[in-house]
Amino acid sequence: MKTPKNILPTRFRAALLLNYVFLVALLVLVLNDHFWKAIYANDLTGKLSDFAGLILLPLCLAYVFPRLKERAILWSALFFLFWKTPLATPFIEWYNLIAPIPISRVVDYTDYIALLILPLPWWMIRKPQQFHGWVLNLQPARWSGVFLLVTAGSFVATSPPYWYRLSADAPGNVRFYESPYKIKKSPAEILDRLTEEGIVFEEYERQDSVGAYRYFGDSTSQARHQFYVIPQLIVDDDTLNDIHFVLSPSATDEASLILQSMNVPDSSAAYIVGKMNKMYLRLLKKELVRKAKK
Repeated sequence: MKTPKNILPTRFRAALLLNYVFLVALLVLVLNDHFWKAIYANDLTGKLSDFAGLILLPLCLAYVFPRLKERAILWSALFFLFWKTPLATPFIEWYNLIAPIPISRVVDYTDYIALLILPLPWWMIRKPQQFHGWVLNLQPARWSGVFLLVTAGSFVATSPPYWYRLSADAPGNVRFYESPYKIKKSPAEILDRLTEEGIVFEEYERQDSVGAYRYFGDSTSQARHQFYVIPQLIVDDDTLNDIHFVLSPSATDEASLILQSMNVPDSSAAYIVGKMNKMYLRLLKKELVRKAKK
């Protein structure tokens, strides 16, 4: 039976996913979101995922909904325009309440430059027979679903796991995405271990909801969450100041340690987003968590 003119021919649908352009765009999206942004943190990495995503999205739409054909480009452009505005924020907040993998995005209208890549997927959808030399030698029935599933996961998991992401709240101040590390010790035992390791800390009380703190020396907090600050800690050749962490008892002889924020010697965006991602892991696991678990 002849395929209707308003539907993308079946023999070309798999080629939209199983080609070198799609594969390279998918690799760029994954590597940029999970590695390059954290290491380099520059204008290129800030836009690279948008360019890759605007290649992948219309090709996926044309594959799943073959009646769209070239209109997949229009729907992709409209979605991207909406996604990069504050109008998408309520949807993102609702989704994060119910989804196992949270999503996020930055409102940056300069990202619209990525729309310039859309002629490439438009040409691939309109003239699929012309790029047959780019098609991968893979079994369409099996690998089309694999590519589609991996791409869908990459669209959702657009950032590294939240337990090693961070953000700059103010010049020199870095706030971590709070993540509990469970330690099979009571808070008192954890504090004793840190003291034995030569880590000096002070307890403080959260005074109000806007972030003001009141220090109260060595007195014991009666609240479930106990807040502490390490005035200074040297990690490798860097001196870090005001490292805030929380101890939260979760069961008998067990507690969660949560690193909240700290000050760094360099407040530049490249330093904070790039080097600090690696230093955060080193600080939390080596200097605090591992020593607390000993």
